[in-house]
Amino acid sequence: MKKIDSILVPVDFSSISANACRYALLFADRLAAEVHFVYGIPPASASADAGPFTINLLEDLRKDALSGMDDFINDVQSAIKDQLVRPPVIRSYIKVGDLSTVVRQHVESENISLVLMGTHGSRDGWDELLGTHTSSLLGRVACPLIVIPSECAFKPLKNICYATDLKHADAFQVDNLLTALLPFRPAVTFLHVRQEEEEPEFGLAALRKMFDRPASNLKTNFVSIKRDDVVDGLFTYARENEAEMVVMARPDRSWLARLFSKSHTRDAVKYASLPLMILSSADLIQ
Repeated sequence: MKKIDSILVPVDFSSISANACRYALLFADRLAAEVHFVYGIPPASASADAGPFTINLLEDLRKDALSGMDDFINDVQSAIKDQLVRPPVIRSYIKVGDLSTVVRQHVESENISLVLMGTHGSRDGWDELLGTHTSSLLGRVACPLIVIPSECAFKPLKNICYATDLKHADAFQVDNLLTALLPFRPAVTFLHVRQEEEEPEFGLAALRKMFDRPASNLKTNFVSIKRDDVVDGLFTYARENEAEMVVMARPDRSWLARLFSKSHTRDAVKYASLPLMILSSADLIQ
């Protein structure tokens, strides 16, 4: 995972995206990163078949979006100005296109380090607007993704809960994640939530051997718990142990495997009650 020097936040001018933008600015403040606010005008508004009327409509929509973005940024900044030490550079963009496509293209063209977005979760229309786009971006955006539930305020990262199934090598690459989060110097709890009685002692022992070294200067904890519901167990443990963020890796799998297997990552996005960072295997080895 590379250094986080730019953060993209999709904007729809809602209270949920405003909360995500406040979080992003405070997060970026600690990391000395710039923040890109991106608003997408629905592509149907730009249909060439409708002639001059559509061109005028699109121009009106663009003007309204620019005005709305200025007001939105002012409101977001005003709400947290006393909490910022080094206010990040903010860049705003109004683009035509489906929001998921606009985000993916902007990540690639601007070499964005991180996407951060708000979500309704399951409580208020998971299939609406940002909820749908968060889901669709999971396996497609070429950088880490942080999901901010609607009521989560920013807290400096003192403790993170790293979810591992002990079947993939993701947890063994966590040094790259901690390098990206170096300004926070968080303690890490490696958490395995199992549904069977068997304790994967070999996996935990290997993690301890690799990370639990006095010379490493890293505060670590290694926990395995049994729960019927993996996602609920993960977030319940994280909340009870005062973690400020949950981190999950998204293993690379074929589209067929994703289609026919349960996705704990997607469930975690849907039911997240804490900020959730989702990494791909590529993020962990960069």
